[in-house]
Amino acid sequence: MRHFLDAYLKEDGAAKTWLASTPASHGMPAYAVTLDVRPAAPMPPSRTELAAELSRRGFEHAHAAYQVLRARDKTFMLPEPELNAWGYSLLLAGQQRQAVEIFRLVTLVYPDSANSFDSLAESYEHVGNKTAAIKHYRRSLELNPDNKNARQRLGHLGASSEARTR
Repeated sequence: MRHFLDAYLKEDGAAKTWLASTPASHGMPAYAVTLDVRPAAPMPPSRTELAAELSRRGFEHAHAAYQVLRARDKTFMLPEPELNAWGYSLLLAGQQRQAVEIFRLVTLVYPDSANSFDSLAESYEHVGNKTAAIKHYRRSLELNPDNKNARQRLGHLGASSEARTR
């Protein structure tokens, strides 16, 4: 056990060599020791991996990158609150364009969520895209007619809260 821990936690080459040797070379009878080596299962995708991919490819590829991770692991699904929190942290950090892309991703992953469209609208409002903000606040209201924030923001933007035909 000590050699295993030294080999893999301390990255000790001599311990790895010891592990690769036969039990007989250590003076042990072959029947006394067995070694079963199996490769570890790959780590499931994570938000960290998605963020790294977006840093390389650009945030405008958020949905495509998310789909690649889903294809690799069908169980991969980032919770809506986690994605939303990420979007807001980007917004607060002044990374408004990246925040818009994350909020767009949230609406694609959770298309029936009034909150996701409300957040997307808010991010568009932050970047000065009034038309897109109005459109998404209205979509949020379609999904949740009781959304007071969307009604208030639409009023602030000088738009009615009535949904227009698409």
